[in-house]
Amino acid sequence: MANTVYMSPISLIIQYFTNLGLIAAGASVYTYAAGTVNTLAATYSDSTGTVQNPNPLTLNAAGRPTAPGTGAPVAFWNAPGIVLKLVVLDAQGNTLIQLDQISAINDPTNVSITLANTLLSPANSNTAGVGPAGGVDFVANAVKSYDVFADVRSANEPTPAVGQTINIEVQGGTAINDGLGGFFYWSTTSTATDDGRTVLKPSVVPSAQPGRWLRWYPLGVPQVINKTTDQLVASSTVLVNDTQLQATLLPNATYLLSLRALLLGTGGTGQGWKIAIAYGGTLNGNATTGGGGTMSGNGNASVSALYATLNNAFGQAAISSTTGDFANCDIIIQTATGGSLNVQFAQNSSSSNATAMKAGSTLSITRVA
Repeated sequence: MANTVYMSPISLIIQYFTNLGLIAAGASVYTYAAGTVNTLAATYSDSTGTVQNPNPLTLNAAGRPTAPGTGAPVAFWNAPGIVLKLVVLDAQGNTLIQLDQISAINDPTNVSITLANTLLSPANSNTAGVGPAGGVDFVANAVKSYDVFADVRSANEPTPAVGQTINIEVQGGTAINDGLGGFFYWSTTSTATDDGRTVLKPSVVPSAQPGRWLRWYPLGVPQVINKTTDQLVASSTVLVNDTQLQATLLPNATYLLSLRALLLGTGGTGQGWKIAIAYGGTLNGNATTGGGGTMSGNGNASVSALYATLNNAFGQAAISSTTGDFANCDIIIQTATGGSLNVQFAQNSSSSNATAMKAGSTLSITRVA
């Protein structure tokens, strides 16, 4: 019955020579347990794992490893998890080769040579959040993803070798997609204070000891919502929600909101437009303005408000199917509670012709704190 064995790289040495370059006839090949002086380790002649090689194995007249008696060529296979040391002595007992820590090829039980086994290690899983059942904390020169900052802090401190780079991606600060996520790199020299935004410190690292995760890019990567289809409103001054320019904001956060709206009349003349940014949650500070900013149109007609106020509309009259308009709005707000953010618009005249919020309009939402 065949046994499970793996080929040792020793098998790739098919002929041995002396230090003078002569064929090492009669040389002895020893296999020891890695790191030991005289603990012999068994090897097998082929992939069946049933015939054990002599230890030492004597090379034939051509300096090749062969089976005693038959002269048949042999290889070196070893049991799973066995790491070898190779020692070869010439016929006079002089050392020709001494190699240590030789792992078998594709042995999945040897964690030092298999990335797959490392990636499946349950001891290194995300512990603070909902993460995979297993997975290493860090892989050199690659990117590992974490759910939230707590997962990063509870993970093992990385120990990169010289020349290695450790990068991670975090999906959010306290919740996935809360706007605080991003890419971080490991600094072995940083002693910066963990601020929960740009610096993260593993919990296993004492406060005075170097080693911090530092944000690659500044906080504030915008989420840009692009309007892909036109939306019409008929004759009315009642604001309606745009069906695409909307988002959900989180509590206790500061956002920069930037609206770039393209508007066009349809069917004739006499249309106008009115536009607003509405928030359903509660704001810190002034509940009406939620901060300050500016609004403007393109000058085709007068703009009724030049100072941005959240939930308050501004607009103008007189656009047509041939003369469009644009409206810009930039506001900074600080939320107290989460809620729905909506861009709203209306036709803003008594004309029977409609106004369109055009495809290409955008709403940019950037969390800055």
